[in-house]
Amino acid sequence: MVTLYDVEAAKQVSTFTQGHKSSVKGVAFSPLNKLLMASVGLDKNIVFYDTNDKIIVKRIRAEFPFQSVSFCTDGHTIAVGASNSGAILVYDLRKSSKEVFKLCSGHTQTIKSLNFANKVP
Repeated sequence: MVTLYDVEAAKQVSTFTQGHKSSVKGVAFSPLNKLLMASVGLDKNIVFYDTNDKIIVKRIRAEFPFQSVSFCTDGHTIAVGASNSGAILVYDLRKSSKEVFKLCSGHTQTIKSLNFANKVP
């Protein structure tokens, strides 16, 4: 379950109960579309929500349980960090639900947090 709060109004805005069948471990908002939110969890799902219409707009099922998620500043690229293998998967949301890049070496523990670096001019 993912619950969205309005911290300025100090109230619950919406609850998404259909997104995950296991613990949710990471949430991120699109930098270009303030209504698009993504969540990842131990159920191996990446779920995308329209927070205005309060619906699930896309679901990606992957091979790993996830601990973290991050949107790139372009708004259509996301990276997710696996919780059991240390793998990092990158997806282009304009394309299919298949990852465009997978890094499976270099990390031996859970990827608890990840972020895209901003381009330096």
